[in-house]
Amino acid sequence: MNKHSATDKCRAVLAVWAEKRKAAEVCRQMGIATSLFCQWQEMAMEGMLAALEPKWKEDSNGPAMLPKLRKLMERKIGEKEGRLPKLERRLSRLTAPEKTPA
Repeated sequence: MNKHSATDKCRAVLAVWAEKRKAAEVCRQMGIATSLFCQWQEMAMEGMLAALEPKWKEDSNGPAMLPKLRKLMERKIGEKEGRLPKLERRLSRLTAPEKTPA
């Protein structure tokens, strides 16, 4: 059973990072091993980095965009340029009215 809440862990890690308390003092007061406190510090740092990382990264192709939206946009651009994806070309041939010889 975990007897320390996430808030307790945050306060402990931040107290050490802000140099208000020593890690050994925090561990002794909380009744935990130094190795467990080190794990808390690692998780806290990973969490901060993950929280501060942009959700969608920009690439050289322009502004950040969801993959689904990017694919739709690329398809529409292709249609305007006269390029249709292979499946859509096949479907258009199947649904197009048949031409009768004159």
